[in-house]
Amino acid sequence: MAHPLRHYRPQALNVDTIALFENLTRRRFLIGASGLTLGALTGCGAPSASAPTATSSPSTAASRIMQGVLGNTYNVSGPPKRLHVGAGPDLDTALAVGIVPSSIEIYGDAQLRPDQAAAAGIDLIRYTEGPNLEALAAANPDLILTGWGNEEYQQRMAEIAPTFFIDSSKPWRDVTRQIGTILFKEAEVEAVIANLDRRFADFRERLVARAGETPFILYTSTGAEFTIMTKDSAIGQLMVELGFASLKKDGNIYGEKVSLEGLASEAQGDFLLLLVDSFRYVDPNQPVPEEVQQLLNDPITKALPAARGGTFLYPRDGNDVYYFTVMLIPIFVDLLEQLLTQS
Repeated sequence: MAHPLRHYRPQALNVDTIALFENLTRRRFLIGASGLTLGALTGCGAPSASAPTATSSPSTAASRIMQGVLGNTYNVSGPPKRLHVGAGPDLDTALAVGIVPSSIEIYGDAQLRPDQAAAAGIDLIRYTEGPNLEALAAANPDLILTGWGNEEYQQRMAEIAPTFFIDSSKPWRDVTRQIGTILFKEAEVEAVIANLDRRFADFRERLVARAGETPFILYTSTGAEFTIMTKDSAIGQLMVELGFASLKKDGNIYGEKVSLEGLASEAQGDFLLLLVDSFRYVDPNQPVPEEVQQLLNDPITKALPAARGGTFLYPRDGNDVYYFTVMLIPIFVDLLEQLLTQS
């Protein structure tokens, strides 16, 4: 999972121009030199099966009929008291509308982000290969939000409590509104979305000089193999909302893999946004890691057409390339604005 920062404070360091960002679960920093910058990214998830729609009918003001996983129909009477969520858009949306879950599914030894502090002390149900159904049953939830698309898992969850599938690959507004409906928090969700819309408008006004530019967005976990993000990816759609032109790359919403050597004919755009995995454990008191310098100094990287407009490096964790949440979006937008105005 991602560990984005909530508050950040630049500090001057003696590695060209380095802005240090603090208050992270893991320390990150921003490198800027002749248009080369390192910052923190937020945002993503893994693909899953198609989502049953959470529909409602106005049976009473206090309850509603909703369709959950596998076509199951539930009569849900008000917001949940013991909500189980995954540590993605379901958790972030719940926290944003004032609902603190009773249990959270989280991968391996990952931890909650600093900006999810409202959920500190909540029961963390850890998993590796599949959901920990025994621990989930012991948590005794009265409603489950899950990203597991496997029908067997969904069936077993539905035996524990009303279960709804949250497909984080869908547009963030759709996902947020789906969760808001399930939690009886439609008005609160609309207020959250309206606040983000105002932030987008403010970004476009401040970055009007870059309006219509086309970003070229890459993700790498090794510095050798890359994924080109497509126009339909979560980050591709978000960049359009921020006033940039649509990414040029069509295809799978999870991107298309390519080698560093294969980038020369692909990297068309006005600037390069490079999302990196293996560079996130940077100690600002030490020299810039060798793999970072190698990537920045590589003749292929320097020769990429999009790099002429600036190369912006974002260290990130887990699968946060593939989705954005209502809590991750403002962090990403704030940092992107700072990077582009400093370039």
